Amino acid sequence: MSKKGKILVFVLILIGVILVELSMYVVPFMEEIKALEAPIFVVGVLLIAGALWSLKRSMKNQKEER
Repeated sequence: MSKKGKILVFVLILIGVILVELSMYVVPFMEEIKALEAPIFVVGVLLIAGALWSLKRSMKNQKEER
């Protein structure tokens, strides 16, 4: 994986973690967006899982090339 790809994966993981943290600690106390708590959590978890899957797949491809 190129350097830009690794940076992109890191950014996606960071955004996912921020969304999960927001859904657990901030959103429950905001009455206006309380209904968005579960969708924000799901999007965060999907971002983290997708970025980790992409990183794992690229690392596996690099091992096969060598």
